[in-house]
Amino acid sequence: MAYRFAPASNPFIEISGGAIVGDNLGNTSSGGWTVAVGGNRNGTGSWQGLCIQTDGSTEKFYVLELTPANVLTVDNTVTSVASSTALTNTTDDTMFVFSWDGTDNVTDNARFSWKVGAAAWQHEYETWDSFQTSGAAGNMQSGWRFRIGNNVGTSDDLDADLYAWGFRLGGRSQAEIEALSLGAGGYATWQTMFDVSDSILHRFDDIGTLTDQTGLGADETSRSASGITLVADPTDFYSSGSPYIGAGAAATATSGNVTAANPAGATTNDIQILDITALDNVDCSVANAGGSGSSWTRKIAQNNGAGLRKEIWWRRRAGGDTDTGATVTHTGGGKIIAQQHLYRIPSAPTTGDPFEAVGGPTNVSAASSGTFPNVTSLSTNAELFYSLGYAEDFSTGPSISNAQGLTLTERAEVEVT
Repeated sequence: MAYRFAPASNPFIEISGGAIVGDNLGNTSSGGWTVAVGGNRNGTGSWQGLCIQTDGSTEKFYVLELTPANVLTVDNTVTSVASSTALTNTTDDTMFVFSWDGTDNVTDNARFSWKVGAAAWQHEYETWDSFQTSGAAGNMQSGWRFRIGNNVGTSDDLDADLYAWGFRLGGRSQAEIEALSLGAGGYATWQTMFDVSDSILHRFDDIGTLTDQTGLGADETSRSASGITLVADPTDFYSSGSPYIGAGAAATATSGNVTAANPAGATTNDIQILDITALDNVDCSVANAGGSGSSWTRKIAQNNGAGLRKEIWWRRRAGGDTDTGATVTHTGGGKIIAQQHLYRIPSAPTTGDPFEAVGGPTNVSAASSGTFPNVTSLSTNAELFYSLGYAEDFSTGPSISNAQGLTLTERAEVEVT
């Protein structure tokens, strides 16, 4: 999801907390800082006043403003920074970056950089002065914030979908800046730049997890009346390729309990799916093995007659989890198979149910073929997870096809002899 800022009465979000508050950063003037925004302008207004540095009450200057008539200063002694280039494109995804090396009144000590659509990166060098004054905006002293959005006080009227915003201490090189991308999977390039120490990175939809920072009430995604709404991403910026990481070793038994190992490389916020098939109707329970960890939730449970049961469980791995597997308590019963599968989408929400839709489950009687129930995804690039359990000992495992022409990849096939 992207965040849309439309012309309205002062629709802005104040980014505070974490690395943005001057109290946490200290005086940044010695090494400068870099701020970047990626988004798409929707045919209205200019990029003027999009990123504002403020002391929490008064806007001090506009960090990202590529409009020739505007000098990037309000209530500040900085008077020499102005953009000579206007960004007028209202169709293509756009990235722009402002990077300052922390020096005072040194030639080319600051750089505007921007990239529109498939065009090459462009750079404009500036000379910043008067940034060593105690309390000046460039120093990010105690109480300083960044604001993202429109500033009615300067007649800004931007209408844009914004995908990501990043801030980092220190000026960045041209090569580092040009590594940023808004293409497929481009969010990973933003993580490389801004998901490090002394930095902060926001998808605009996750700003909604912040409580009210502006004093306008509620959380930041609820203020549609002020011109801020969530909209669908126009690109696959947040994902590229399959999010499937791998499967853990399958656990099998002719009866009783089994422990399915965690897939290799499982880390915080990964989604673990536990697939269980048993030749009985025993109701299973799941607990962590080898250490502590976040709990498991059963997504589906289905019997097919008296001799076959399928269960699907999931959990989101949490920071500090130390478990090495999942123990399936399956008292008595017949043969059982349990195996974990691991998914990772770096930009995905880190709360809530990761399944947006479920089809079935459904039973098939003794037959040479069967049909999975329909499932309707709610978003583009959704990952489909099919699970099949069968009681017969086929010499050849089943295959799966679909009427939509999707490419389906078999991730695991296990039997109990």
